[in-house]
Amino acid sequence: LRLLVCSCVPAGASHYMTCVCCFQASASHSKALYLCKALQVTLRLWPVQRVLNTRDHLMPKRKHQPSCPCCPDVDCPEGYVFRDTPGVAHGEDEFCESKHLELGYPAEVKYLDTDMENSPEFVSQLASNYGCCSAFRVLSEQGSDLLGSAVKDMHNYVVRTPRYEAVRGACFRNRFLHGLAHSPQILQLVSKLAGCELIYHPMKIHQLHINYKPQKEEEDEDVGEKRSVDRWHCDTTSYVLVLFASSPDCYEGGTLQYYNGTREEGTSYFKEGKPLPKEKVLNVGRQERGYGVFMQGSRVYHQVTPVLSGHERTTVVFSFQPCNPLALEPLTKLAQTYNERDPLSILGTDWVRYHAWKSLKRLDLLEKHFGGSALSTANFKQLQDSTQKCREKMTDILRGLSYVWDREVLKSKLSDAIHELKAWSISWEKEGSFIAEGHVEGFNTSRFGLQNMKGLLRDAENCIDDILTIAAGSMEYFK
Repeated sequence: LRLLVCSCVPAGASHYMTCVCCFQASASHSKALYLCKALQVTLRLWPVQRVLNTRDHLMPKRKHQPSCPCCPDVDCPEGYVFRDTPGVAHGEDEFCESKHLELGYPAEVKYLDTDMENSPEFVSQLASNYGCCSAFRVLSEQGSDLLGSAVKDMHNYVVRTPRYEAVRGACFRNRFLHGLAHSPQILQLVSKLAGCELIYHPMKIHQLHINYKPQKEEEDEDVGEKRSVDRWHCDTTSYVLVLFASSPDCYEGGTLQYYNGTREEGTSYFKEGKPLPKEKVLNVGRQERGYGVFMQGSRVYHQVTPVLSGHERTTVVFSFQPCNPLALEPLTKLAQTYNERDPLSILGTDWVRYHAWKSLKRLDLLEKHFGGSALSTANFKQLQDSTQKCREKMTDILRGLSYVWDREVLKSKLSDAIHELKAWSISWEKEGSFIAEGHVEGFNTSRFGLQNMKGLLRDAENCIDDILTIAAGSMEYFK
């Protein structure tokens, strides 16, 4: 069968092959991971690279869309189906960076330590010292139009919580939004701003969600107080990009504000029942359609004020995760990110997948600093064997864990993945220490060595406890 290279793939990615028979694109030639609407794009011929199994074209098409390296290679959760955007010709709602992006750069950037009063000692525990920025352009006019159509259609799936009205897990439902939430160019820009390598969040339900103006206008009908679009909070994911989907001419109010101080200081004011100092509450400026604001939302308190007039005020929120697994996390328990509306079949499963991703990054650090010939003693060989088994099983969880809520199954998979590594840890504790040899003598004290492996086991066991005990959410937000 003849193979084609699709012109819509990123520049330089000519290894993404597309079969004219089943229209499945693959980076590996052995397993189709990327679905390409080949008839809707310009194709050019490419030499035959392999002979496809004659039954390949009989295989059912996957229900999921093109994914990033940490996304699962499984079908969408039950009840989630990708929709064509109403009013848009079939295939025209496929995200394309060259047509739909018009990336700018913020005129102002603030840093946690130099501009927002965080101590350098604390900031050193984070992935970076980035704080927030002024609004900058993200989408072209054509991209903004498509985004507007998509978010209007997605309102059918809105969930209402005491804090916000939103569509969660939009990457499971809309092709354009999924493509937008996996844009390499956006990822490159926010990584540059953050000053560290980021990825789209490994928890797919967090990758992109949509916040809407509340339909219930009144916070308290007796006093007639308008309800905020979103209350004061810090995010449960490290970095977020807030993208404005509505024209500011369509509404009054609905202003995105942030607190120009530390998270700890803000929390203290809220818990004492005091308002934040007005001089430290800042607006991001005019919220033009297709523009966005990028912030380390887990460290910067922010809110959206009530909409005073108008029927539409919508934003799309992307979440990003630092690639450094040793950076301080914004949360330690699943309940802290559970709004009691997200299905646990998605949120809980993603929580397990997230810990598998983090475990793999920890293993990468171990290999980088103590790999190869460094692991030469018998004790290190045992560690090497156990980490290899752990890597294989964590990879299976990351890529192949289906969206089914079964506490015991999830517990079993994580427990099995760390079993050999845990046995090695117990053995080490009994022996007391390793025989130091050459440049591995720092293993016991290195943050990349023993501490790193203990952290992996601790994270996995905490995740298991979360899965077995989660019953209610404990998200923190304030009026």
